[in-house]
Amino acid sequence: MRKTHNIAWVLTISLALASSVYAAASASELLEKLASSNAQDRAYARQYLPRECAQVVPQIVSLLSSDNELVRSTAFQVLAEFANQVSVPGREEDRTLVTTSLMTLLEPHRSPELKQLGLRLLPLVVPQGADLSPLTLLLDDAEMREKARAALVEIGTPDAAAVLQGYLDRASPDFTCAIFYSLAQMKDVASLDASLAYAKSEHATVRAAAGRALAWTGDLAYLETVKQIVAHSDQATRSDAVDAWLRLVRAVELKGENRLIAVSEYRDMLGSDEPKVRMAGLAGLGRIGDGPSVADMLKCIKNADTFEWAAAIEALDQMSGDDVCKSIIDEYASASQETQLALLSVLGRKHNPITLDLLKQIAAEGDAEFRVIAIRALGESVLAQAIEPLNAAGRSADAADRQEARMALINLGNALGDGGNHADAGAAYLAAIEVIPTEEKALLRRALVGLTVSPCPAAFEVAKMAKADAEMHDLAVPLLMSIGDKLLEANEKDKAKQLFEAAVELEPASATMQILAEKLMGLGSRVDWSARLGVIRHWWLVGPFELGENHAGWNRPYIDEPNVDLRGRYMSGKRRLEWRPVVADDHGIVNMAAALGQHENVIGYAYAEIEVTDAMNAVLRIGAADSEKVWINGEKVFELFAGRPMTIDEDTVSIKLKAGTNAILMKVWQHTHKWEFRVRVATPEDDRPVVFMQQQLQP
Repeated sequence: MRKTHNIAWVLTISLALASSVYAAASASELLEKLASSNAQDRAYARQYLPRECAQVVPQIVSLLSSDNELVRSTAFQVLAEFANQVSVPGREEDRTLVTTSLMTLLEPHRSPELKQLGLRLLPLVVPQGADLSPLTLLLDDAEMREKARAALVEIGTPDAAAVLQGYLDRASPDFTCAIFYSLAQMKDVASLDASLAYAKSEHATVRAAAGRALAWTGDLAYLETVKQIVAHSDQATRSDAVDAWLRLVRAVELKGENRLIAVSEYRDMLGSDEPKVRMAGLAGLGRIGDGPSVADMLKCIKNADTFEWAAAIEALDQMSGDDVCKSIIDEYASASQETQLALLSVLGRKHNPITLDLLKQIAAEGDAEFRVIAIRALGESVLAQAIEPLNAAGRSADAADRQEARMALINLGNALGDGGNHADAGAAYLAAIEVIPTEEKALLRRALVGLTVSPCPAAFEVAKMAKADAEMHDLAVPLLMSIGDKLLEANEKDKAKQLFEAAVELEPASATMQILAEKLMGLGSRVDWSARLGVIRHWWLVGPFELGENHAGWNRPYIDEPNVDLRGRYMSGKRRLEWRPVVADDHGIVNMAAALGQHENVIGYAYAEIEVTDAMNAVLRIGAADSEKVWINGEKVFELFAGRPMTIDEDTVSIKLKAGTNAILMKVWQHTHKWEFRVRVATPEDDRPVVFMQQQLQP
């Protein structure tokens, strides 16, 4: 341990010395270290130089010309950090200084490599109002032109956009296109007039690029211009021209104020000979299409390939509104069989009552394949009105219809429950159970689980049925309790009591049994619930005995424990104490204060005997105020001395019970307030009550 402390002190002192050395280093010394071939020196310079004032930047810029690649790399990192640091409010002067220093990297005599480094750094720092003439000059350099354009886009200021716009008159057609793509990316308002003018260029490529620069606005004033660009495009520029049109219409859509015009444009796209355009129209209508769009969409895919057909169905699926549902229904009869089947599914997912009549009709009267799809759609409809036709389909003469209807009812119940409509969800599950054969256990289980989550009073007989089916016993208890609670809400107390009693007969875990006991006691039950819970109710008590100084009484054998003589008499101060019988209350709690008097810092003893048929492992689940020692058949199995209120089942004590009579002795400390305990005997594996008998003890 001492060696470890020594090492820690050495490291601390070393770090402190190192920090003091480099904290004291001047800017010139740090610049020397930055230019050093020593990696450690460069690392320290890399750490501390950015803390210096921006006046050191010109010297760092000069190091970008170093012959040492590692020096160049470190200098670049320091400059990037400076650029980021000064580009915040309040450091405008430093920002200008850094910008000016970095602009020197673009001077004509600089190497292409240095110019590229400058173009990488400048977008980090250049403010609006900076002199961008060095970048303008680079646009004349065939080797640097594209990199300069990209840097201007990244700088993104109105000044940068103005440089690009100002170069249009000198640019080749190809570079003119690149500039317009940049202006579109920058969303530069000032260049819109220039874009509009170039939309009439003699070069088709330039027209398409100018259209892109107009498209981001979503301004209807440019719509006809862009459509003319498309109309007069050639094969080479068709794709770019169409892209400008699509972008403009999408921008109109996003602005929202001219939604109907966007819808009209998307509908026009459906008449195109180009799959890309038709697909864009379908996608757009899927987002904002209305009822009148449906006929155009279905007409568009009558002879379409599978991919486009699927895109149209997906678009119809995404559309919403009563008018859309009505239009789909109106167009249903004239659609192909393949499309009709798809439309049935689409209608089911609309969750709109308008769709019910058609779905119900097809589910009852359509051809076999159509009936199955319509039944499935009703199950997806999330409409309570679908329960009745699905229940009817579940009684169909056709086996496929029956099976699909059962699944559909369960799916409908799930969807209704997920939406918070538990009353109708319960009705759907109940309808499913009515048509599920008893041998289809898996499906029946799904319905019962759903009914547990979404119970309804009408499921009274179903709950009793689940209790009678041995294969459903793991589901029966929560189902019986859930339906019982619902019956209580409906003030059907007798039925609720029947279900709670049925749940008790299945001998659930003790915690569940406790809940059931409280429910049934609230309904007036007079059953000995303590015995059903494994609670020991009959005890003999003696006390109080003094705890004494330093808790000496806790370890003093006042009654010669663990031996017990119920005829024994004991002196406690001037009082003679004797054993007295008590019975726990309905919850199994023994109130020692009521039997022995209210005292503080005293000890009492409690004794009970239980009889079991076979030897077994068990656990005592004890709650006590305040603490207890426990002996089983004369052997101490537990001890805790701590002031605390009673918590049911707080202490778990593993014990071995022998066949026949088992003696349980407890020494219970009372600090202040309540003096009470509760003891329950349970199985160690699953906490179920241990069945035992208690005879009336005689002193």
